[in-house]
Amino acid sequence: MSVLSSLSSTDGSSFGGIFPYDSFTVLFDFENFLISNGRLYFSNNSALYQELVVDKQLASQMFNYNPETKDAGLRHVFIKVNEEKDLATVRDAINQTYATARTELVSAEKLDNLKSNLKYSFVNSLDSSESIASTLA
Repeated sequence: MSVLSSLSSTDGSSFGGIFPYDSFTVLFDFENFLISNGRLYFSNNSALYQELVVDKQLASQMFNYNPETKDAGLRHVFIKVNEEKDLATVRDAINQTYATARTELVSAEKLDNLKSNLKYSFVNSLDSSESIASTLA
C-alpha cells in the first residue's frame, strides 16, 4: 500500500473526506513532514546520522529545517563537518539520503513506529495547562 492510497479517500478527493485538500496535497504535505522534520531521514535516529556522526565520526552535529516559504519542499540540512576533506563525502551521503527518500517506500514497520512516536510525543507535550491551551488555540 502506498502512502497515497493510505491517506486519500476511496474517491481520491480528500484525506478521508475530513480535510479540504486533494490527495496530492495531502501526500506532499505528509512526505514533506516525514522528510523535512527529519523523523525518518535526518533525525538523531536516522541511518544518515548514525553513519556520519556516530560510526564514521565525519561530523559532530546534524539538524534540518523546513521553512514555510512559497517554494514548497525547500529543505535545509545542516551538518557540522569535522574536517574539510570530508565535505564531499558528507554531501554525497545527504544527496543519497534524499534519493532514497524520493524513490523508496517507507516500510510499514517504520511508519508504525513513527506514528507511535508522534502520538506519544504529542501526549507527552501536554504536560501543563499552558501547553494544552496553546495546542487548542
